[in-house]
Amino acid sequence: MHLNGKVAVIAGANSGVGKATARRFTAAGAKVVLVGRSSARLESAAQAAGLKDGEWLPVEADLAKEEGAHSVLKAALGGLGRADMLFNFVGGWHGGESIWETSAERMETMVRNHIWSSFFLVKVFSRHFLEQDWGRVAIVSSPSASETPAKTAPYSVSRAGEETLIKTLANEVRGTGVTANVIRVRTIDDDHLREKEPGEKNRGWTLPEEIAEMLLFLCTPAGGRINGAIIPLYGGL
Repeated sequence: MHLNGKVAVIAGANSGVGKATARRFTAAGAKVVLVGRSSARLESAAQAAGLKDGEWLPVEADLAKEEGAHSVLKAALGGLGRADMLFNFVGGWHGGESIWETSAERMETMVRNHIWSSFFLVKVFSRHFLEQDWGRVAIVSSPSASETPAKTAPYSVSRAGEETLIKTLANEVRGTGVTANVIRVRTIDDDHLREKEPGEKNRGWTLPEEIAEMLLFLCTPAGGRINGAIIPLYGGL
């Protein structure tokens, strides 16, 4: 278990990929901080992931505010003694409207979920990682960030901004022992339909467990050679 003693902070821990990541990282010896808006849902996520007492810590926080990110780091250090990895799965999707039909509120929600949550988390945690000369930062994004399909402006714009943030961080921490990367997926297949009902439609979908395995690799010595990458984890489609 090469992550013995390390702590992974998982924002958006209620999601399928959040639970898969918590399960995989605790199996590799790490402890996890599960971050979300509801303690009850975090408890449910921990149970679904099969986490044992002492392996995880719940933190209820509003990541659209800087104090929310500070509270997460404080809780990690106070409750588990350290923080080594930061994964942000906070997301959501909105589309189906042309730009002239899109409300400012829709755009603001997507920017808040993607850009602000990552910005505040990265702002707080990157300084801590630099002080300890090691850290891993990763987000899960979408090809929409660069393909910008019609009628996806709030989602595509916010994802593009979030990716730019992470790539900028990668350049700022280059050579320090800290890395920052983006994993892109088209659809996260929480129900494993790609395996249960294989077909052309879901051939490029990505299992939560596949994302977790890629994140785990990024935390290995070999994975530490990867920084500022956009990793396409959707079958090359």
